[in-house]
Amino acid sequence: MVRICSSAVLAVLLFFIIDTGVRATYSFWHPSRFTSANRSWIWLAVKDLEQQRRTPDVLLLGSSLMLSVVHDGDATYLHQIQDAVYHHKSSYLEHLLHEKQDKSWHTFSLAVGGQMASDAYAIVSTLFEQSEKPKTVVYGIAPRDFIDSMFLDPASTETYRFMVKAGNTALLATAGHNTFWNCLEQGLSRFCFIYNKRLDLAAVSRQLAAQVLILACCQSNFDLAATPESLQAVIQGNLAEDNKPGRWLVSPYNPAAPVFKNNLPEYRHRYSLFRPKVYQTQIAFFERFLSCCHSKGINVVLINMPLTPENVAILPTGLYQRYLADVSSLSHRYQAKLLDLNQSGLFTHSDFADTVHVNGLGAQRLLNLVADNLTSNLAASSCSVTH
Repeated sequence: MVRICSSAVLAVLLFFIIDTGVRATYSFWHPSRFTSANRSWIWLAVKDLEQQRRTPDVLLLGSSLMLSVVHDGDATYLHQIQDAVYHHKSSYLEHLLHEKQDKSWHTFSLAVGGQMASDAYAIVSTLFEQSEKPKTVVYGIAPRDFIDSMFLDPASTETYRFMVKAGNTALLATAGHNTFWNCLEQGLSRFCFIYNKRLDLAAVSRQLAAQVLILACCQSNFDLAATPESLQAVIQGNLAEDNKPGRWLVSPYNPAAPVFKNNLPEYRHRYSLFRPKVYQTQIAFFERFLSCCHSKGINVVLINMPLTPENVAILPTGLYQRYLADVSSLSHRYQAKLLDLNQSGLFTHSDFADTVHVNGLGAQRLLNLVADNLTSNLAASSCSVTH
């Protein structure tokens, strides 16, 4: 028994020595705040943004609905397959804005599949300082971004966690969750420096391992190495995101062979469990997003994204009207523009790849409407809502 206790005391002592050593090391060295142990969608986009060393004129935000606008729109416009891992701008929107204003525009997309309002707030509050900020944020929103029944809590998303790791620790308090496990995690982070910096250490470990493998295997890099496709279905949801070039390719729209997928079963599931607390939390984050942009002097153009009528029909009764009223009220309060593109006659079924995502044709139609809005009275202080 005495031997077990001595071993335990020695182990605790050794742990504190190592923890103190790592803490001391951080006083003169620490990795970039944008390192990551896994190639998540948000890390890939932020890495690209950082490498460009240029603040975009127009920042695009939103979920996969906006991703389809960016990727499918450019694939169709450029007549080229787009690799979603590397494609983080809208060449077609830049082309339209240049035509209308006869000057160059730089766009950048930080849209991420499944992006919630809390993620949009985490992005703008973390990445852009008062002196280095986009002139305009174009943020595509839809009801799912506020009510998704597959969503756990703000701090559960890859984007939110990445922005916390990037230094925005205030997001931990903003998430507002006081469950036992969250409190335990925050306590461990304060008590144990190694645990607090675990994501940094994991990223450094991955980089070192890659360098060793490059030397041992005589390879130039391991960018193409990723989890085998055969294991993706098995590990999905259990491991962090890991993307590689060539896995997510978007082809130009082919009018001779249009494709439409009925994804209503998926969205019935996403809409099935309406939790008022989740909705109110996301509306609160949406207000924080608007307030943050307003305080930084960033123009905001909100796009109420087009949906097929059958998708709107499966929303909980009265929710769409409540959602539109809430975002309209808040956009007016913070002098943001709201462009309602989910109106009868603007888009038809031929513009959609499924019940929520536009195809290349619909993407171009949407971006033409956005470009018109951006070039007409962009600096107006009043909110523009079309009904």
